[in-house]
Amino acid sequence: MKKYIYIIISLLFVFSSCEKEYEKYDVDQPSFGADSMIDQTKALTTEEGQRLEGVYSISEGNDLFGDQVAIKFLEGRTSGKNQRRNSVTIFGEKDGIYAVLEIGKIDSIVVMEGYWRQANTGNTDRCRFMIKNGAGSEKIFSGNDLEHLSLRGGYMQDGNIASLQLNFSRFLTPLSDQKRPLAILAHRAGGRTSDRMSISENSVEMVYYTEHLGSHGIEIDIQLTKDSIPVVYHDGDLNIRLTQKGPIMGKISDYTYAQLSALVRLYHGEKLPTLDEMLDATVNETNILFVWLDIKEPSVMAKVTPIQEKYMKQAEDLYNQGKRKQLFILQGLPSDDMVNAFMQTDNFQNKLSLCELTLDDVRKTNAKVWAPRWTRSPSAGDINSMHNEGRFVFTWTLDAAYTMKQFFLETDIDGILTNYPTVASYYYYTLR
Repeated sequence: MKKYIYIIISLLFVFSSCEKEYEKYDVDQPSFGADSMIDQTKALTTEEGQRLEGVYSISEGNDLFGDQVAIKFLEGRTSGKNQRRNSVTIFGEKDGIYAVLEIGKIDSIVVMEGYWRQANTGNTDRCRFMIKNGAGSEKIFSGNDLEHLSLRGGYMQDGNIASLQLNFSRFLTPLSDQKRPLAILAHRAGGRTSDRMSISENSVEMVYYTEHLGSHGIEIDIQLTKDSIPVVYHDGDLNIRLTQKGPIMGKISDYTYAQLSALVRLYHGEKLPTLDEMLDATVNETNILFVWLDIKEPSVMAKVTPIQEKYMKQAEDLYNQGKRKQLFILQGLPSDDMVNAFMQTDNFQNKLSLCELTLDDVRKTNAKVWAPRWTRSPSAGDINSMHNEGRFVFTWTLDAAYTMKQFFLETDIDGILTNYPTVASYYYYTLR
């Protein structure tokens, strides 16, 4: 592995070149490897990390990132399976660009390092900021004069290193000042395979990572194994789009869970997860607010309900203890068959559900969420009716940046389901 040394903004950047030629649809997550500085850092406090949050204009690096970005802090976890450092995500508009950077401090220096990525192209490389005393770190530590904060760093692209300067423009709009806070829900837990990330869709690992992408909620797909275990998988059969080549093929329902667990690995090597494992990770390892259970067949519903109720109870207990935010786990009702099956279950009126059909269907199932497809253009009157009845309104699947922007500006919906949560996050933070 060859090493190249670059000097930028009087800071030393050392990047390791990578000899692997990436496949078009198989893009690894770049890493600093042995040249990483983050292992030498101590954690910022939550207050220090949150002081970085805001909308920033770009005076250097706008050819890649666009003219402005939003920065959001994500607090780390030191316990549980999903251990992670404090981090920030930078959301930009151009080609769906974003950067995920771990963050820490060495004495008076703030270090942020990680990778940038274009969601629309899969292009990616490394990025680092080092903020010294006198160059902004003292503002982060003290909370004073944040309105004049500038962040200077650099990023790699095509084997070269370029400067990046972000200048603070305004704080993010507090939730209490927003007309209606809007939730971003990631399709298949993190955006399908649209970003060509090194994490598989509908995996526990994606649940652990999805908050880095700006997700407030997730949608996951539920099927039953031959021995009636609910597992999370989208397609109608095992295939090389979603799994590694293996000794079995056919439908999920052709095999027991033990067989699938032993013989099937998702595209990037993860195990095929059970619904139980996905909800355990969501409830106990994240602050996700919504889980949309996309149930593929009416027969699956009876097996899903007790698992839904189990984890809603866990989430409620944690919420009451102040250990997590409120969570809604919702059974999806996408068809008349699913509605009819749902209404045959005991006490269905008190079960959390999400109905994609008519307002009448929403009311007769007492669904907590109405979720029409975005092409149906839900009217302001219908949205208001749902709100007046204490329901949420989501729409799906919204991927085009222009359409996302219009929804943020023109409607009072409560959530959008998307394959590009990072693109949605840019508009969420810059337009609100």
